[in-house]
Amino acid sequence: MQQDFPPSFVRLVARIIFKLQNGGGKIVEKYNAKDGRRFRDLMNHFADVKKDEEAKKEVDEELIPKLKQYLGKDNLPNYADFLGIYGRVLVNRFCLFDDTMMTFGSGVYLAASIFDHACIPNCYVSFSGRNVQIRSLIDMKELDYNKLRIGYIDPVCSVATRKAELQRRWFFWCDCKTCADEERKELENSIICEGCEAKVYIPEEFDAQNPVEPKCKNCNTPVSAKKVRDYRSIIYKTKKTLKEMSEENPNVIECMELLEMQGEMLHPLNVWRVRTLDFAFNACIFNGCWSRAMDYGDMNYEGMRHYYGPDNPTLSLFLLKLGKAKIYLKEFREGVRHLETAEPILKEALGANHPLIVQHLIPTNELANEDLSIRLERMEKSKLKESIQNWVASLTRPQVKLNTPVA
Repeated sequence: MQQDFPPSFVRLVARIIFKLQNGGGKIVEKYNAKDGRRFRDLMNHFADVKKDEEAKKEVDEELIPKLKQYLGKDNLPNYADFLGIYGRVLVNRFCLFDDTMMTFGSGVYLAASIFDHACIPNCYVSFSGRNVQIRSLIDMKELDYNKLRIGYIDPVCSVATRKAELQRRWFFWCDCKTCADEERKELENSIICEGCEAKVYIPEEFDAQNPVEPKCKNCNTPVSAKKVRDYRSIIYKTKKTLKEMSEENPNVIECMELLEMQGEMLHPLNVWRVRTLDFAFNACIFNGCWSRAMDYGDMNYEGMRHYYGPDNPTLSLFLLKLGKAKIYLKEFREGVRHLETAEPILKEALGANHPLIVQHLIPTNELANEDLSIRLERMEKSKLKESIQNWVASLTRPQVKLNTPVA
């Protein structure tokens, strides 16, 4: 008989309650030589939780009943203290990633909670087992935590969705430059113009106070009311399906149905098109459908590069998977090119000894030696490198001077 285990968030809250009852509140995690944080130092967002109907419903109807069943009623703190614990956990938890950067749970890290959010972060989060590692992606003369940012949410979603999710889960309204970028906003929800194939912006939802009649800025071709309704219907279905789908195990068939529904209407850089293709790409990778994965990856490269940026480790992770697909399908040159682009960025973000590098990237790159021309080129490069090293070493050796005989 299969045991009825509680959801991961319930288990996380339960572990924290037990830890606090056993002196865990005194634990200090240092983020530098002299400063650190206790659990009580984390913002509890007590007022935000109390006035948030969705959060209150989760606490009253889901979390507390399951914890009573899991822990027993006597082990739960009073309601006010519980809301304080819930608020701290809700806002400060991290998703845990395994060696292949797939999520497998969540945890609270006191010291790491010091990092604030940016829609374009300058730090990258990874894990070694259950130990969190946060590496800066920029050079700094002096370490300043006020200038370091991590991403709380995937940038491959629309501004409206991202801001609403940040408000719902972290209780703040983002007003960064990325969220205020009107050109980016218009591209996120764009279709292809029927007249000239340029992008045409369609607001994600109808705004009665500020109605927009979409038309192409390039050729002035208007967009019919029916097409606007069709677009919003497609986006609603896309958002709903992807939200309900597991990112760790996306459904291939559902992704293909979404792409078929989107058809030729959406612009290639429409954020929901990019997100759907990324789900489809990962679904094919997880199921070993390498040929289809390669097709989706090639279709989505420019979109992923646009929303993540060329130096983002998440783009490099995408390139690692795309490179693997190409090498498996014996498109060695393209595969190696993707891996060589990804390698230095992933090493900087994860460390050269991270399992993703040692156990996945490097062995996959070595598979390209099956191509004789690549293997010979690598042998020549290795010999040249050895020759240069020997030459440099010879320059540093002490020179023995011999007496020259006098004629």
